[in-house]
Amino acid sequence: FIIPAWWKVYVFFIFLMFLVLCLTAWSDLLEEKAGLTSAALLKYLSIPFVSVVFTYSHIWAALWMTFYPLEFWGIKSTQIPGQPWGVGWQGIAPSKVKKMATGMIRNV
Repeated sequence: FIIPAWWKVYVFFIFLMFLVLCLTAWSDLLEEKAGLTSAALLKYLSIPFVSVVFTYSHIWAALWMTFYPLEFWGIKSTQIPGQPWGVGWQGIAPSKVKKMATGMIRNV
């Protein structure tokens, strides 16, 4: 269970109130003074959210590919020895277990 930091919750709600005001009460003022329609405003304000979703999924995939799968997944005879690739994939850390273990034993 994750409890969010309260300042993040407050900033989110302030941003949400600002967005609702821009799309409703201030829409005429924004269109008249700045030339921003509601559609254009939503387009510009959606950029950070799309970026966050893309970055989160990208980092999640990178971390998953670092540690999983533990065994090579694909055509076994094509895996390059000591490497995570071939025609398939094995996590980077599991594929380098022998190299990391020998280096650690050598240092100890």
